[in-house]
Amino acid sequence: MLVVRGQQFTPPQFIAAAQVFGELFQHDKREMHVRAGQAVLHFARYAAGVNMVVREDSLSLYMSEYLIERIRAEPKVKVLLNTEVTALHGGDHLERITVRSRGEENTLPARALFLMIGASPNTGWLSDLVELDSRGFVKTGKTVGADRPFETSRQGIFAIGDVRAGSVKRVASAAGEGSVVVPGIYEFLGDPSRHWDPLHLMSSSSTNFSEVA
Repeated sequence: MLVVRGQQFTPPQFIAAAQVFGELFQHDKREMHVRAGQAVLHFARYAAGVNMVVREDSLSLYMSEYLIERIRAEPKVKVLLNTEVTALHGGDHLERITVRSRGEENTLPARALFLMIGASPNTGWLSDLVELDSRGFVKTGKTVGADRPFETSRQGIFAIGDVRAGSVKRVASAAGEGSVVVPGIYEFLGDPSRHWDPLHLMSSSSTNFSEVA
């Protein structure tokens, strides 16, 4: 249940409605989308119009220039910078949304709301075990002097996908990195000069892995 200014909505009524694109967008409805560039372009294929609400004053903080140019070139997409969602309105389904920009509030028609809540890595428990960057992503490869692709600052520990510093944060990319990292793992495990003892490795860190689990 989502509650905004006292109004209750059950998430399936408007969030995660991407599963029913045909039903949702077959009529001339507008959709609100909050900060997710690739998805905005995808939704524009189905919706009559997409409002992209961005709290910051620039898209460049989170997106490549290539993606920004694609969004600007899409006539169905309207980017609202320095704007935040403050209220939802409707009965059985979402009908309107209130946004605030520079102290001024406006109400816009909306059939659906899609949220991107962020991508902060949950890696605090790894800080004593491997090297992290300033944002908490795991550093790998040459940046930490590792011998193998995707190996972290601790030999025998590898990181792939969204949690890895420098990754593109895409599902397909994460799957690809998973296939690339396998030979390196086999190489490490098969090296007779290595004494692979995961229990000893974990005990060398101050992290309490029983609490993490």
